[in-house]
Amino acid sequence: MRFSTIRYMEWVKTSLPEPGSNEIKLATSGMPSSAATIKELGLSLQNAPITGANEYGFNDVKEAIAARYDRDIDEVFYAQGTSMSNFVLYATLIEPGMKIAVETPVYECLQAPIEALGADIIPLHRHEESGWRLTVDDIRKVVEQGVQGIVMTSPHNPTGVVTSDEELLAFAREIAPDAWLLVDEVYREWIPGKYKTTLGNNEPNLYTTSSLTKVFGFGDLRAGWAIVPPELAKRMYRTYDHMGVITPFLSDWVAAKVLANDDYLNTVHSQYHARD
Repeated sequence: MRFSTIRYMEWVKTSLPEPGSNEIKLATSGMPSSAATIKELGLSLQNAPITGANEYGFNDVKEAIAARYDRDIDEVFYAQGTSMSNFVLYATLIEPGMKIAVETPVYECLQAPIEALGADIIPLHRHEESGWRLTVDDIRKVVEQGVQGIVMTSPHNPTGVVTSDEELLAFAREIAPDAWLLVDEVYREWIPGKYKTTLGNNEPNLYTTSSLTKVFGFGDLRAGWAIVPPELAKRMYRTYDHMGVITPFLSDWVAAKVLANDDYLNTVHSQYHARD
């Protein structure tokens, strides 16, 4: 396994804007944070616990995610951000020599870990002349090459093109039962009509990841998750054991409070996004 430099990530981490500037902080989120302090979140740290049972995901935060997206708690894998959730999913499912289709153009952090794990990348081309959209025929072409997984984003990063739910479900059915489809949904709740929704597990082989970063501006909170079948969630937590023992409990505790406060998240969302 060889981890090469992710050029985009190195650039954004070494080109951070000066505090107080109007430049966008690409390393976490382009969204302005709705709160700079714990007090502005309506929380108090006076009696906040700094330790608790979060060995395999803090139940309060998993319950809040499950309730938000109408899923069972056992379908929620919780980790430090969308990127970590993606990586743990990859590390659980991918073996050297596998063929994994990845959309192109691509957000580099989605592809680099797949290469590091020794898989062969099969390009899933989005073409400008077709409005950067993908079709079932495009999916069939990579399936014919023997792919065992497909990785996409919707809205697409970097073009912003939205693949409809109907199209994504059709893609998942097209590759079932021999392959899985991962859709990174970190920008999904910007789509009109998709607030508080996920496609995760709408098909048995359709997995999704997201976080509080892009839509809600809580990049530094590192609250991310995957919606996957329960058995896969268990396997992912065992994979996560190789990367550390526990996550910072205080961060998990704050994330649980934020995710459980739907009125607050609704207010944040309404400030920056038009919903139908």
